Amino acid sequence: MSIFDDIPLPIGTKWNHYEIVGWDSENQKYEILETRMRKGDETYWRSRQNIETRYAETLLKGVESRESKPGNSYNTRFFRSKT
Repeated sequence: MSIFDDIPLPIGTKWNHYEIVGWDSENQKYEILETRMRKGDETYWRSRQNIETRYAETLLKGVESRESKPGNSYNTRFFRSKT
């Protein structure tokens, strides 16, 4: 498996108040069940990009990230210490 594999999120994936209950490979859409505000088993379809972006944001919540740019201390520390 690589980052270039095109594998959709598995059915049954849950995050926050949402659950994936279906997948339409032809239209690239997920069927979503929202358990917070909706009554009953009401589902709706959303685009793959929208759902995967929302799911990824919840995975990265609380994770620190830094961007390495030319000339900053993150990627030049080794070279500066060897002078």
